[in-house]
Amino acid sequence: MKKEINDKMADELEAFTVDYPSEEEMDQTISALHAYVPEKNMPMSNLLEKMKDLLFLSGKEFFTISRLFWSANIIFLLFGILSTTLFHADPYLTLFVLTPLPFLTGLLEIFKSRDQGMAELEATFKYSVQQLIFSRVLIVSVFNLILNAILITWLYVALDTPFVFSWLFVYWMMPLTLLAALGLVLTTTYKGTITSPVLVISWLITGFLIAQIPNGADFINHIGLTGSISIVIVSLCTIIFQLRKIQQRRLSIAFNG
Repeated sequence: MKKEINDKMADELEAFTVDYPSEEEMDQTISALHAYVPEKNMPMSNLLEKMKDLLFLSGKEFFTISRLFWSANIIFLLFGILSTTLFHADPYLTLFVLTPLPFLTGLLEIFKSRDQGMAELEATFKYSVQQLIFSRVLIVSVFNLILNAILITWLYVALDTPFVFSWLFVYWMMPLTLLAALGLVLTTTYKGTITSPVLVISWLITGFLIAQIPNGADFINHIGLTGSISIVIVSLCTIIFQLRKIQQRRLSIAFNG
């Protein structure tokens, strides 16, 4: 009986035919769908709209950043001010060590969804995981720049430090971009709960060793402006490359903890 039913179904399926659409119908369908295909070159209006959305999302994400992040970096800032005021630490070396710390500690916040296994939940939200990551990158970067600006202003006004543009490039821009690039590369590969503390501790130890070595800052000076510019360019290219990989979902940030 079962065999007869199967044979009958097979005969019916063989008799069933599918009418393929004509070439004209396919052209009409393609024309109708063409309006929904994203443009390769984004119009300026769309770009401004995306920037507006990013700023709006960053404003909302601002309140989700942990208090530990804010307090830790304010402590770093106060440490820099006290060390240069009370202990007469080298202002440039202090700036060199403290500059990257807000971004390195911010890596915990940027990738906290993945590290806490919340990325799948956030993927169901109105905003994508990539948009949330970019909003946190913006928050951390702006906060980093604000703290650095406060420290530079303090060193210039209170301690009358004669800042030179080339020295600022070596002691501020170079470590900032270099550690940001290194942090993004490592944190998109490993968990931020591991890479962020390791990078922070390693960088603080490096700064302490340089400060303890007589004329240790000479090593940084020998890099010079030309070497610093080269490092900054490579670091910025690395940062852009990593952010594009995140945007294109080529990194296992969403569902692989």
